[in-house]
Amino acid sequence: KGPVGVVLPGLVLATALSVRREWRLLRRYRPVLGLVIVGVVVGGWYALAMGLGGDSFVRKQVLKENVFRFVGATQMKSGHSHPFYYYFPTLLAGLLPWTPFVLAAFVSAVRDAAARRDPRVAFPLVWFAVVFVFYSLADAKRSVYLLALYPAAALVTAWWWTELSRGRASTAWLDGTPARVVVGVLCGIALVPLLSTLAAGLGLDPFAALAPMLAPKDRANLPLVLGIIDQHFWLVLLGTGAMLGALLACARAMRRRDPATLLLSYTIFGLALWTLVFTVFQPELARLRTLGPFVRKAASMTDGQPLAFYRGSFDFGAMFYAPPGTRHWKPGRRTDAGPRYLFIWDTALAELPPAERGQLTILDTSEGTDPRGRQRLVLVRRDG
Repeated sequence: KGPVGVVLPGLVLATALSVRREWRLLRRYRPVLGLVIVGVVVGGWYALAMGLGGDSFVRKQVLKENVFRFVGATQMKSGHSHPFYYYFPTLLAGLLPWTPFVLAAFVSAVRDAAARRDPRVAFPLVWFAVVFVFYSLADAKRSVYLLALYPAAALVTAWWWTELSRGRASTAWLDGTPARVVVGVLCGIALVPLLSTLAAGLGLDPFAALAPMLAPKDRANLPLVLGIIDQHFWLVLLGTGAMLGALLACARAMRRRDPATLLLSYTIFGLALWTLVFTVFQPELARLRTLGPFVRKAASMTDGQPLAFYRGSFDFGAMFYAPPGTRHWKPGRRTDAGPRYLFIWDTALAELPPAERGQLTILDTSEGTDPRGRQRLVLVRRDG
């Protein structure tokens, strides 16, 4: 998006041409014409958006989303700050059930001199590496940022699978030490939630030892996770058991050097994992940690009348769910009477002067909180 959508493809192309020492091919891509087209199309949109949004749009979309999130998410309060290694486990999980095949394909492609000379293989390798390194260097990291490298991973894996089906690639890697280590680690990872679920079912606290090692935000979510396990105990137990069983089947398929069974086992593992994440844990966490249900309920309570955020209470997460026309209201800056219905954080409401707070009637308070779990959003009506 924005500048990144121009810079990243340019880096991929420049790196690929440098590796192959074929700068003369740059003219075929007509870079000047491309920049002009991008400048007119994207630049025109940005110019219109800046005209409508003013400084707020520049700070949010241009600076915060494209600059601050790369150079310092924590210092600039742009969110999603993670260590440099964050994308390693994220990518391994995101590529399921193809993870072992993608790894094997990349190892085979890097070791094969003929493949490295083939632009159909070399370019996706560069593409993948540049995107991965680029986003790993950024301070802010989200799993969706890696979507740009999935096509490259698919192309390299397709090349390797073709080589394998034609007998030009070996399956010896299935029984090798690296493959065994990967499956062993995954079995250990799957065993942790399985044992944690059993411990929670027995009334124990399986996260007591884990809590000190987590960030404060993640530590605050542990009681919620325990509550979800308790509420959906048998489903969580079945899902984690299926994950472990699938990994054991993977180990057996590796000993037999059977790629088809390995793929089936990883598919079962992936389905069990994503079922637990997206049908059990994520909906419950979203209900308690997002403001979507509350904002939609508030819109229905106001009979279509305009909604606004009170000064100091604007939140992009809540704004995502708000009806069109919702704005940020600052008393004293407008000559009109202002909106009748307002969103305000409970902490901000408590700090208002008594006279100002006395003009507000509380209609509802959110069950969910801000991402840090520190504040709840309140719907109020101005009676003054």
